[in-house]
Amino acid sequence: MRLPILLTAMSLLSFGAEDVDSVVAMVGSERILSSEVREALGPKAKDCKREDWTAALDTLVERKLLLQAAKAEAIELPASEVEAELRTITRGAVLAPDQKEKLTERLREQMLVMRLFQRKLGYVAIAPKDIRKYYEEHKSEFLESEARHLRMIVVPDEATAKEVMKKLAQGEKFADLAKANSVDPQKESGGDWGWILKTDLREPIGSEVFSMAPGEIRGPIPFQKQYAILSVEAVRPQGVKPLSDVAETITDRLTRQELLLRRQAYVDGLRKRTNVVLFEDRFPK
Repeated sequence: MRLPILLTAMSLLSFGAEDVDSVVAMVGSERILSSEVREALGPKAKDCKREDWTAALDTLVERKLLLQAAKAEAIELPASEVEAELRTITRGAVLAPDQKEKLTERLREQMLVMRLFQRKLGYVAIAPKDIRKYYEEHKSEFLESEARHLRMIVVPDEATAKEVMKKLAQGEKFADLAKANSVDPQKESGGDWGWILKTDLREPIGSEVFSMAPGEIRGPIPFQKQYAILSVEAVRPQGVKPLSDVAETITDRLTRQELLLRRQAYVDGLRKRTNVVLFEDRFPK
């Protein structure tokens, strides 16, 4: 009859030893062991600072809270869905049995938490006035450099370049001549490089392009033992991107911010409703 008492006493005496797997936290009726914290820390576990240990433990506490909440919500997750997701992540790679078991369990937990958040955090709707407000207050984030819409023909010798320039002067289309003569990778698109920055181009091409006016054709320009003929179709001056171009980016950003706030509020609520006990005397010194 005294054996359980003896074992309990021995366990309590061992909690302070760093090489023993002690209980470092209780989340409701579930415990977190020091080995779990060390596993979460990975290679840093051996020489980690106390604040690193505490941060890792806090993450484990949060995970426990969320999994307990998912269980209370009776969220169902068929094993087949976890297996399918695992195959997608591992791309069909063969895993050792223990590795597969551990990865499957971790993935199952992550998917449960995601479904819990989908149920609890709700839909986020960002009002147009909030999008505009963010835009007006963060215009420096949406600056764009001067750009040129460039078409280019690259030929291997000066004679061919001069012949192409002659045909352009006679009214032949730049795109047609690019397809017929250029050795540039963009020849099939009529030499169209789209909108480019000066830093996208090597010299002397960059300086030439960014000194040209819209509609101007210039060449032949020797570079790298080849010759280039340039056409600037349009110029986009340096400035702030219009709201219409960045509204989607702002919406995504504000949505993430709101979801993070809701997530934190939800987790804080779980902490308040759950008895969480940390045994700080069992943390590393």
